[in-house]
Amino acid sequence: MCSTKISIIVPIYNVEQYLQKTIESCINQTLKELEVILVDDGSKDASGKVVDDFAKKDNRIKVIHKQNEGVTIARNTGLTVATGKYIFFLDGDDYLPLNAMDLLYQKAIEEDADWVIGDYILKYPNSREVYRSFFDFGIADSESFLRYCFSQRDFYFMGRLIKRKFITEANVFIPSEITFGEDNVAVVQLALQLKKAIKVNHPVLYYVQRDSSVTNRLEKKDLIQRANACLLIHECITKDKIYSFIKQEYAFFLQKEICDSISRGYINSKLLDLVKDNDLSVCSDLLSRFEKILVMAAKICPYATVRLFVFLKEVKRIFIA
Repeated sequence: MCSTKISIIVPIYNVEQYLQKTIESCINQTLKELEVILVDDGSKDASGKVVDDFAKKDNRIKVIHKQNEGVTIARNTGLTVATGKYIFFLDGDDYLPLNAMDLLYQKAIEEDADWVIGDYILKYPNSREVYRSFFDFGIADSESFLRYCFSQRDFYFMGRLIKRKFITEANVFIPSEITFGEDNVAVVQLALQLKKAIKVNHPVLYYVQRDSSVTNRLEKKDLIQRANACLLIHECITKDKIYSFIKQEYAFFLQKEICDSISRGYINSKLLDLVKDNDLSVCSDLLSRFEKILVMAAKICPYATVRLFVFLKEVKRIFIA
């Protein structure tokens, strides 16, 4: 019988100033039957030394040093040495409330769930904290969970406890060329194979806000990759018999992605073609009135819509900001 209840996997890249708090929040959990797998993804700062020093102090810590290949490969590398019944992915600059693993694990065991979602707290540089809760879907099967993911656009691995057997046995394929939006693809592929997901209405993560984080500085190449990820999701979801039951939520997801892309000055013609399809052409009721207008305008004249939006955004920045 496995004595390790949870494997916390932490991909690490150049976050030495945050690591002590991150690691201490893991090893000081009220649930003690856990292991902490620290994957140093080719850090150029002193992160490697920090994790080695911690490993000398606590035998529940495993350290892997590897060349830089990105967060997805770092997570998968950690997964290969994990022994816990459940997996929890934690970024190297975030940290945990001390009872987080206990709360998630007890609920997971009680319901025999594949996937457990908790809430989180945004932590700002000025120490301000903002509680963020995900939609409370209660207990969900594959169809209900996909409805939730698309309607709430929740494709996060942060703050989730996932059954190790489920994630290792699931058939997940992400082309190596998709380097942004890969979590979206992975979550959808896993959700298609999921039996039960549950929601815990407690914060299980402090999500540290940094000006230099990837999500705060999207470039055109990132938007292209995110569009490619959406195209792969479309391929996965339309092949499955569940598609006809979640079409409304999926249409909202696609149309929302197009609106976000336009707001950042980019549009993908293949993505736009998808919402011209009869099945997905009607603007989702979940969109705001402005977003509906934006989607309809993009269908008629996509590049003019992008240019106009960027122009208006710049005008607002100059005269209102």
